[in-house]
Amino acid sequence: MSTRPLPGHPEGCSCCQPERPVPPLYNRPGLSDISYRPGTHGSFLRRMLSSLSRAEIPDGDGEGTRPLQSLTQRSTDDISIALLDAWASVLHVLGFYQDRVANEGFLRPATERLSVRQLARAIGYELGPGVAASTYVAFTVESSALSGTADLDPALRQQLGTTGAGFAGRAVVPTGTQIKSVPGPDEVPQTFETTGELQARAEWNELRPIRHREQHPDPGARVVWLDGAVTDLSARDLILVVPKDGSTPVVRRVVSVSVDDEMGRTEVVTDGTTAPPRFLRLRRNLLTYTAPLLQPTRLSKASASTLLEGSSWRQRDLSATLGIQRWNTRALVRFLRFRRYVRPPPPLPSFELGDPEPGVYTFAVRSGAFGHNAPRWLALPREDRVTSGAYPPPGWDGTNEPHVGADSQGRLYRSEDSAGGTSDQAHFFLERVASDVVPGGWTVLERGGSVLPLRVADVLETSLADFALSGKATGVVAKKVDGTDLDIDPPAGGTLGSFKVRSTTIHAGSKLRPLALLPVEEPVGLEDPPEASDGASASGSGGSGGSTDGSGGGAPGPEGTAPGPNGGAADTAEEPVHTGQITLDHLVLDLERGRAVAISGERHDLPGVLASEVAIIQEIVHDDANTTLFFESALQHVYVRSTVVLNANVVRATHGESVTQVLGSGDGARPHARFTLLRPPLTYVSDASPTGASST
Repeated sequence: MSTRPLPGHPEGCSCCQPERPVPPLYNRPGLSDISYRPGTHGSFLRRMLSSLSRAEIPDGDGEGTRPLQSLTQRSTDDISIALLDAWASVLHVLGFYQDRVANEGFLRPATERLSVRQLARAIGYELGPGVAASTYVAFTVESSALSGTADLDPALRQQLGTTGAGFAGRAVVPTGTQIKSVPGPDEVPQTFETTGELQARAEWNELRPIRHREQHPDPGARVVWLDGAVTDLSARDLILVVPKDGSTPVVRRVVSVSVDDEMGRTEVVTDGTTAPPRFLRLRRNLLTYTAPLLQPTRLSKASASTLLEGSSWRQRDLSATLGIQRWNTRALVRFLRFRRYVRPPPPLPSFELGDPEPGVYTFAVRSGAFGHNAPRWLALPREDRVTSGAYPPPGWDGTNEPHVGADSQGRLYRSEDSAGGTSDQAHFFLERVASDVVPGGWTVLERGGSVLPLRVADVLETSLADFALSGKATGVVAKKVDGTDLDIDPPAGGTLGSFKVRSTTIHAGSKLRPLALLPVEEPVGLEDPPEASDGASASGSGGSGGSTDGSGGGAPGPEGTAPGPNGGAADTAEEPVHTGQITLDHLVLDLERGRAVAISGERHDLPGVLASEVAIIQEIVHDDANTTLFFESALQHVYVRSTVVLNANVVRATHGESVTQVLGSGDGARPHARFTLLRPPLTYVSDASPTGASST
């Protein structure tokens, strides 16, 4: 669009251009920032410059004239244009503040506290006070800490103990205890105060999750953990596994042996196929709980084992029982820990063929049968290989090779005319003297891929002269694994018939090895897979329908219910899906619902990264002398089990400091008197009230 220049104006001067229209202001609803300024410095200056040539005198002598038409200068060097430029700057600043004032008139774009407060007041609302920051504080109680008894509640004093020594390692942290933060660079320490009283104990400083569980002889186990450093066992050796249920013992071949000096145990890998059972989470709805015991009972090894081992307790029921019985709870916990983690020595040899002791046996003696190293029969002098000779045909080689229970002539050792002696003596002979072979032990015959475990009923030493050999030998009177006599009827030799002299190895000198506790390696906080969360019992000492090692073995009734021992009843309530839980490594008493627990450890999904969180106890269950904590929500992280530490001496604290001041005097006749605090502001804390905050 072109405009004819005014008289006296040069062609194409900018002062003759028409004034640009001002765009209308529009703001859609819901904006976090509205636009309300009428223009900026540039738009204001352009509008004033375009108005110079059109400014008319409204009245008087020069009415209707345009005196500024002759002002054709538009450079800011001119004093008149400089004045307009300065005034455009003033309008720019005023427009900015007008825009900000308009924004403060609406709740969403408002940024000033006063604006929000006035807008709320317009509809009858008042702003709530800001609440103080809150956190959890974990305390560490020294084992020598002694709580003063004078200021304690009588009921608490009775609970903690009756003598001064009973208070060692316990402390009471009163409400309002102040804790100062450690400031960083250019920071000042911040004060926090506890919001409730804390009953703290030294034994709650470092609680550990269960890391070991009972190991039972498993005939099919691929890995067996033996207690101590076993140095006399190597690959290719045989071990004998005698189950606890009385089933048939099984011979396994050792694949590898590893000694764990740090944990004081030995890992034996065998040719078995059964992997160690997984440690499954405890299922509350599958447990049968024991009812409180009312009949007075003295604390002893038998009563403690009967009451807690293999039983499931709720915390409240167990606390009631211990209170009724007046048992020394510290002695009880100490006994249970000793019983679980101190392995008893293996029983001494009985030299009697009684019921076999369950367990894992190794063998100190590996020997051949007497005569296994005899010279070839055809290599003997001819005069010895005739019918009237010392070793008449057909000899002991080839198809005529005798079994271990017969001499060179094929006569059973338990026959009176054999080289072995009389009918009540050994079934077979080792090639040498073996003092480790004793009655009541085990022996295994091995030939090729066949093995035969036998009981040792008696042992004798004798001199044998047979197979063109002579020397001292150890004879073994054997029984079957069930204690019955061997079948040795000729000519096949019965039970011993397939074990030939030259190709059989005799493993004897059995030694019962104590089993180490089975390590628990599953991470803490990891949910069980679907196939493991059906409540199926894993290996462990008998419990009451639990599904965790050390508590499994019982069978729940229909729909997970079963009559409980001592009148108890199974809990049929459904377990929350997202409830986290941790089974501790021993019995922990006197924890209560609602207590906060600090959990820290290395993250399983981020090796080397440490994490911590606070969980609130929802329920406490004692199962088979172990305590399981159920939390109100699932754990935030999954932790490496060996690094997890729990601290139960935790209490909530809020940011702020309690002060004492004299408010001053006032007029008692004046209602609703108000006093000014000397150290404002007043601290408000989170509250479950409609306002969400309460005054301190």
